[in-house]
Formats: sequence, structure tokens, C-alpha cells
Amino acid sequence: MLKEYIKKYNKSSIITSILMIIVAILLITQPLKTIEWIVIFFGIIIIIDGIFDFINYFKSDKEIRLYSFDLVEGLLEILAVVLIILNRNILIAFFPLMLGIWMIVKNIIKIQLSLNLKQVYENWYLLLIAAILSLILGILIILNPFSSAITITFIAGIFLLVTEVFNLIESIVLMIKLK
Repeated sequence: MLKEYIKKYNKSSIITSILMIIVAILLITQPLKTIEWIVIFFGIIIIIDGIFDFINYFKSDKEIRLYSFDLVEGLLEILAVVLIILNRNILIAFFPLMLGIWMIVKNIIKIQLSLNLKQVYENWYLLLIAAILSLILGILIILNPFSSAITITFIAGIFLLVTEVFNLIESIVLMIKLK
């Protein structure tokens, strides 16, 4: 029984790995287009949730409707998706900027932490070096967000491709051993 479960899981894992390898190849070969698809996919998820909220409002009892925000939430989500899809290029450019700001703030705190650890942690300088490098990366992302988004997407595609190829090989080897 366990063997059959593992076989079934491995078949699913193989299919997932193949699909993720395709996504990785798209991330590597067409990073800008893939980012745009991700934004659209994100929008589709939000609009589906908004439609469900909208419908749930009208399907719920009158007493529940008195306290429900489903109608407003649904309408706001649908409006947000329209704005996201109409302005997806702005959102694509905005994402790296937010990432860069987050990296800068986080690494300034890590620089402070590493300096605080100087007296008690012998390898404090490794944390300091990593924080400074990440801080510089955050600044570079802010200075050139468009190229950064493409580069980050490309690198993510490479990492995804490598890990999914390993997952696929592992699943195939396990399937062969289970036969």
C-alpha cells in the first residue's frame, strides 16, 4: 500500500517537475513576458476571489449580510484587478523597487546587528560582509529596477530549472527502484 502511494506521488512529482521545468525555461528565455504573465495570473486569482465574495454576499442570509463586507470586498478586488491589468507595466516596474527598498532596510538592520555582535561573536564580520553586499544589491535594484526585474527573473529561472531537473531525476530513480 505504501509502495503504491509512493508511486502515485512520484507520478505527480514527475508531472509537476516537467511543468516547472517549462516555467523555468520561460523565466530564462522570456523573463519580461513571464513577469507580465505572473501579474496577469495574480490578477486572475484576485478577480476569482472577488467574484466569489460578490456572489457570497447575495447568497448569504439577511442577518449575515448586515455584518458582511463581501460585497465591498468583492467589488474592490474586481476594481483592483482591472487597475492591475490596465497598469501591469507600472506594477512590473514597481515590484523591483519595493524589493530594493526591503533589501536596503533589512540589510541596514543586519549591519547594525553584525556590529552589535562584534564583541560576542567571532565571525561577526561574515554577517557584516553579507549584509553590505545585499545592501549594495538593493541599491542597484532601486537604481535600475527594470533591468533588475529581468535579471532576478532570469536567475530565478535558472535556480528553478536546476532544482526541478534534480527533482525529476530523483523521482525517476525512485520509480525505477520501486518497480
